[in-house]
Amino acid sequence: MLTDSSPCSKKNLRASQVRSKDYYDKGTEVIKIEVGGKVLLYDETIRWGRSQKLSSQWIGQYEVVEVNKGNAAIKNGHMLIKVPMNRLKPFY
Repeated sequence: MLTDSSPCSKKNLRASQVRSKDYYDKGTEVIKIEVGGKVLLYDETIRWGRSQKLSSQWIGQYEVVEVNKGNAAIKNGHMLIKVPMNRLKPFY
């Protein structure tokens, strides 16, 4: 009889975690965002009176001021906004 703490179940759990991470990593790409670079910000909000189809999802041209592990601080006029890196894309 196997219990939840048996070595076999722990090994299967770890193997499942590794497979899940490998599968997730296939669909992700590493974004190179550097301090001083220009980025666009993903905005899901729809302005009143606008069509969702025709609204632009990426707004602005912001400058990156600071980059942490998963977050970046961007300059919006005179304000600094901290946003997750997955909401940014490089502006070319």
